[in-house]
Amino acid sequence: MGDGGSPLSRSVARQLVEAKVDILHLEERLAANHMSRLRDGQVESVQTSSLHLDILRDLKRINAHIAAIAYPILKEGVY
Repeated sequence: MGDGGSPLSRSVARQLVEAKVDILHLEERLAANHMSRLRDGQVESVQTSSLHLDILRDLKRINAHIAAIAYPILKEGVY
């Protein structure tokens, strides 16, 4: 067990929330790079665009789920 009786320690939960922002910035940068390649007409990017965007969307959802686990742990003991 971690801090406060939670299986996930508050320090790890805090790291997960902080990483959420980094992952969001990464996702935005990857999407912008992909769009740039599409504008340039790169054949590989055009052919894999749907897959690429699906993976980015899934990364964003996974990131949100991980942060959702961390938020309640950080709120423990606040009240």
